[in-house]
Amino acid sequence: MFPSKTARTTPPAADQNTLSIVGSGMTIDGNVAITGDIHIDGTITGNIVARQVTVGAHGLIKGQVKALDARIHGTIEGDLLARVAALKTGAVITGDISYEVIEVEQGAQIDGRLRKAAYTAEAEDGQDGARRPTLGVLAGGKSEAA
Repeated sequence: MFPSKTARTTPPAADQNTLSIVGSGMTIDGNVAITGDIHIDGTITGNIVARQVTVGAHGLIKGQVKALDARIHGTIEGDLLARVAALKTGAVITGDISYEVIEVEQGAQIDGRLRKAAYTAEAEDGQDGARRPTLGVLAGGKSEAA
């Protein structure tokens, strides 16, 4: 009925289909790097690296965002680097945007430069030995890590 005292549980492997949520009223001070997706309705002060980043209408990011897919309804105060960047009505970006594909809806605001670039997904070892996702901008044969 009960597991033996010697039974051990193994933590689940990193899943790229995992969705992390920063809820309304929640604040994170620090960088965020995840292999899956993140939806932000609160505030993050720090850089973000994720497979997909969605910033809700009341979400705020103060830092750089790197993602394969970015869907922005809220505010980013920093640069956005994404393979696909979708700026929805009400989005406010104060910073430069590097993209491979971009969609800008009427009512989205950009105070910065737009730069078309090709992207490649990369990974680097973290301090704990775990692989962390990064995105590199391919510009003149150089890759820029997160």
